Amino acid sequence: LYYIILNHFSKKSKKGCYKFMKERKSNIELCRIICMLLIIAHHCVVHGGAINIDTCINKYIALFLLPGGKICFVTFLAISTWFLTDQSFKAERFFKMWLQVLFYSVIFTGISMCFDVTITTKNWISVLFPIIGYTHGFAATYLAFYILIPFLSIVADKITCKQLQWLIMLLIHFQIISKVIGAVGGYNSPICSELLLFILCYYTTIYIKKNPIKIIYRQKILFLIVLCSWFSAFLIYYMATIRFAGNEVVSFLTNLCSDESSIIYLIGGYALFFLFNNIKISPCKIINNIAKCVLGVLLLHDHPFFRNVLWNKIFHTQGWYYSSYFAIKVLLCTIIIFTWGVIIDYIRQKFTEPFLHLSLLKKLITAFEHLQF
Repeated sequence: LYYIILNHFSKKSKKGCYKFMKERKSNIELCRIICMLLIIAHHCVVHGGAINIDTCINKYIALFLLPGGKICFVTFLAISTWFLTDQSFKAERFFKMWLQVLFYSVIFTGISMCFDVTITTKNWISVLFPIIGYTHGFAATYLAFYILIPFLSIVADKITCKQLQWLIMLLIHFQIISKVIGAVGGYNSPICSELLLFILCYYTTIYIKKNPIKIIYRQKILFLIVLCSWFSAFLIYYMATIRFAGNEVVSFLTNLCSDESSIIYLIGGYALFFLFNNIKISPCKIINNIAKCVLGVLLLHDHPFFRNVLWNKIFHTQGWYYSSYFAIKVLLCTIIIFTWGVIIDYIRQKFTEPFLHLSLLKKLITAFEHLQF
């Protein structure tokens, strides 16, 4: 079945493949900004606890915001892999992001201590390792994925179209189908992981670039796909928590939407990316500069130690679960966090990025650049 689907979509469109552009495209940068706003709103109702309140209009709002974060997570993967498939490994870029992750890990672990969060010596040791230690999952996985790019690209250069089809099918089986089987059998195999999802998206993006399909140029269809993905997930959450709580079929469907590997989110996330990729926007420095701070906003507001402090001790989300102004408060909370996140990351860039020019770090970067893969 996988082979038939991939083979069917291998017919090339007349418009040809996309071409990588070195300049930041403001349409894609705008997509990053909107996705981060939706992810913040998603975290507000998830980590803020609103999805667990009693049935009321605010619970419906919380459940409606839930799929947005998952879809946007996949959109970030689609954006990253879309451009990384045309780039070679850059040591300076790796260390730049590594320093950024380390900065937020250390600073916000310290801030969390000021709010009486218990941080052990072992925690501090773990915080100092941005990839394998106690840090944000997306950032750690991205760093691990990025350092694998030289090896993944070798496969991409040598592989044939049919081999690529089979590789994608195997990755789909390991990452997605294994969870379906796990939902049926009651045991989830440890074979799937967030890193494997990154690799699946990487090779899927390569396949789409080599064999573009007409649907990725059709705005109305892409918009409908995003809406259908969003509302499908919302409907499943609604049935699982309100209408048919405890129903085996609904529980099965809910397991399939439990994380970003769900086919619903993968389709919706890629559709959202292509939707913005087809929009024509003149280069805008304001949009591009704000988008440079988006990762910092994520690392700030969703830090493993700091997230509970943010929602429960700073914004006190538990106090407005049943407020008549719940939706407005979620909106304001999202805008405030995003705005301050951008300001803090802009300052962080001025503070940490000069370290990349230190002689020792420059030698390390040069050594990485000259590695022969």
